[in-house]
Amino acid sequence: MKKAKPSGSQFAQSDAQALVMLVQSGKHKEAQAKARKWIKRFPDNPFLYDVLSKSQIAVGDYSGAIKPLRKLLELQPGYADGQFNLALAHMNLNQPSESAELLEKIVAAGGGSADVFTNLGAAYFEMERYDEAISNYEKALEKDPKYVPALRNIGAGLRQLRRNEEALKHLEKVPFIAPLFAPGHLSLGITYSKLDMMDKARKCFETTLKLEPENREAHYEMGVLFAQAGDHKRAMASFERVDTAEARVKVLEHMHATGDQPDKLLSAVSELNTAEPKNLRAAAFSAFVANQYEVEETHSFAPNPLEFVSIRNIRDVLDEQPNYLNQLMKEAENVSAVWENNTTRGGFQTHGNLFHRGEALGQLEDIIRSHLKAYREERSGGTAGIIWHFPKQFDMDGWHVKLMKAGYQKPHIHTRGWVSGVLYLKIPKDTKDNEGAIAFSLHGYGYRKEHENIPVLEHRPTAGDLVLFPSSLFHHTIPFESDEDRQCIAFDVLPV
Repeated sequence: MKKAKPSGSQFAQSDAQALVMLVQSGKHKEAQAKARKWIKRFPDNPFLYDVLSKSQIAVGDYSGAIKPLRKLLELQPGYADGQFNLALAHMNLNQPSESAELLEKIVAAGGGSADVFTNLGAAYFEMERYDEAISNYEKALEKDPKYVPALRNIGAGLRQLRRNEEALKHLEKVPFIAPLFAPGHLSLGITYSKLDMMDKARKCFETTLKLEPENREAHYEMGVLFAQAGDHKRAMASFERVDTAEARVKVLEHMHATGDQPDKLLSAVSELNTAEPKNLRAAAFSAFVANQYEVEETHSFAPNPLEFVSIRNIRDVLDEQPNYLNQLMKEAENVSAVWENNTTRGGFQTHGNLFHRGEALGQLEDIIRSHLKAYREERSGGTAGIIWHFPKQFDMDGWHVKLMKAGYQKPHIHTRGWVSGVLYLKIPKDTKDNEGAIAFSLHGYGYRKEHENIPVLEHRPTAGDLVLFPSSLFHHTIPFESDEDRQCIAFDVLPV
């Protein structure tokens, strides 16, 4: 039986009001069904696509909203509300560059409201273009100095650039403007924590949890505070409330830190490894535990991870283009960098994907991809997950690190990656012994040791060395006393 078509030869005002009432009353399925029926009858009516897309966005169907929004803008170019909603849909689909392009059009047409500038800042924040993000948040605050989303977001942007004191000035306003806004208390607490104001940080996290008892990020931050205080049992309890891939491993790390029930720990590690073969923090901890308790490794990502370190010099490839190495350094140094005091100590590090910031850097991505292919092929006979499940599609994220005299990097892993690597651009000449070396180990994050017999692989690099290794493998650098700087480009393979 054929479905009845809407009656009448034109779309009446009463029909439009009925659709709007359905959306406003939250009857989105009914609104979408009726809008689609009307569209069959009147396929060039922009109002129908507007209502349909707004109803889809209201229920979180961002993917479904893309097509009607594009049709809406085809019928009504320059419609700011449609551009904004399409930008919102792209942001929620993790497509910030598409979102930024649409929001820039609204601004160019004179429609730069506080909301538009805040969302434009958020798009640039997701692209790790923090200076541009902050600039747009500032424009939002010029429109409305008490606009809470902009205040919160500018604090997050400044925090990324290690400008924590500036972030604090903005974030301390939020609880007074919106005392029941839990994310404001949370962001303020994180900033207090960055400034080592732990009592104030804890109060902010406790307030967040009073307002939102299941706020996972607040539970995570409380777990971090308990861990810093050496209260491993309360840290475990907090991380259990978080239930993310990282937090599930942190529970086991603190179980190990107590030294209690090693058999229960090993059983829990094995169970997690089976359930989460791509959890790289689990892979790192599992390799350490296997070494410390002298048991068989149960994580399949990169068993015996030191065997997956590859060191090769590609200076001959770089020298095929005259002055290419110097051009790489020039482009890398032109990117805004921040003086780091976290994993990197005594040095500068860029933010945002370096491979998108210059012609020579773009060429370098192609060179590295060819060596990643060779890296995989050289190990193609094995069954390790790092090779067996190597992502067919992946992005590359790169950053420039410049260490100064006495600079170094603490032991760390890259849990977002798959394979990580470093290309060395410049190495200080006046160094002794292992100064400036990169070191790989199974130990990191202050894990309690059962014994000191932990294998370590050190490499003193030269310019043109390309080092590839599992992203789950702890690595650090050894301080050097030379007055010359040490420069490299680090990168991660990010599975798509």
